[in-house]
Amino acid sequence: MGKYFKEKLKIKGGSVCIWGEWFGRPHDNFHRVKNVEWREESISIHFEGGEFLYIKKPEGIVNQDGTFSVENASEVLWTWYLYGEKQIYGNLCERRYVRQGDGSILRSEGRRGDMKQENGIPFQTGGKPAVLIE
Repeated sequence: MGKYFKEKLKIKGGSVCIWGEWFGRPHDNFHRVKNVEWREESISIHFEGGEFLYIKKPEGIVNQDGTFSVENASEVLWTWYLYGEKQIYGNLCERRYVRQGDGSILRSEGRRGDMKQENGIPFQTGGKPAVLIE
């Protein structure tokens, strides 16, 4: 299963940006961190509103007051429930970003139950970090 590390995030939460794409408008949403799991090859962050961020094979981690960022990753998954709806599986949505063998990113978005691993469209990162929370 992989080694588990105990480390705290030095941020309480913030707006989430994945490879230059903000969830909502920049700095418009504040997602409060509930807990974080650091593993040998991944970071999982759970937020109080039911949102979840999974970062696979993170590289270049910055964990400091006011900012959490990951320069690169093999995959980033962001899930959330439709706002204003019950937090049930049918209302669970996801954005998945997967780095391909050539370094490009394949991005997919939709309801969790409808998503297929191979579906997605090419996504340009513009040199932005894989994950930024501030």
